[in-house]
Amino acid sequence: PSSLRDASGVAVDMTVRILFWNWVWQDVKHEAELRLLIDTLEAIDTRHNIDFRYYQSGSPFEYDMIRMLYLEKRKLDIAR
Repeated sequence: PSSLRDASGVAVDMTVRILFWNWVWQDVKHEAELRLLIDTLEAIDTRHNIDFRYYQSGSPFEYDMIRMLYLEKRKLDIAR
């Protein structure tokens, strides 16, 4: 689940990341391999930090429920 606020945050993160790579890693010999390694490690770390596993409740509408709860949590986080 995502919202417009989350999507814009991801866009900013990716832009900063690209600028960082172009500025700092210009002279790295194996840039493609290093990027692949870092992307892979970030994906593994992100997946590891997600405790939720789908279909634990057995409900066919579990995704809708989780998305609704997530969006409500985001509204509360933003309100704080």
